[in-house]
Amino acid sequence: LVTMVSVGGLYADNFSNIMANDDVQKKLITNIGKFLKFYQLDGIELNWPKPMSDENYENSGEQYNTFITNLSNHLKSLSVEHNKRYWLSVTLPFYPVKRSLWDPALVKDSVDFYTINTYLLHGSWNNEAYLQSPLYSNPNKENLEQVVIEQSIRYYLVNSIPSNQLIFNVAPIATGWQFNQDQFPDLYEPVEGMVKG
Repeated sequence: LVTMVSVGGLYADNFSNIMANDDVQKKLITNIGKFLKFYQLDGIELNWPKPMSDENYENSGEQYNTFITNLSNHLKSLSVEHNKRYWLSVTLPFYPVKRSLWDPALVKDSVDFYTINTYLLHGSWNNEAYLQSPLYSNPNKENLEQVVIEQSIRYYLVNSIPSNQLIFNVAPIATGWQFNQDQFPDLYEPVEGMVKG
């Protein structure tokens, strides 16, 4: 059993301020090490997709890679000091990203593994009922725009992320679709929206 803490999130906008300040980065790295030791955790996952998808975060990708490398070096030092393996994971956005903003493959030697979040691939923005985290596209529904896990896996493999460092997670959540009363409820059929509740 490996127990890790995840920091960041989709709306962790304050990360950009941390990445832009070397002194704050150093303090955060030191505090992460103290936190892992105090709570006897096995590692940390960094979840900050903004550098890859938002052009407003110029230079953040390079700063983020510097942070990841420095954090990795610190965790390796702690591993020797405490005679314990500390793991480092980085979350990748599911959708295709702009490598000009952040190239995660540049830190593959500093990261133990990358995690792809596959929840909320479909939701209220869709006009048809979909599976929550489909592995593959349906060849019989080529007329529909399908977002599937295979697309993301192939994208990162082509863009130099090693297969033995790539993990995708599937969240235990479900989506309820609201169909027209006169309509047979089925996958890929038109919907009026999502079930509230």
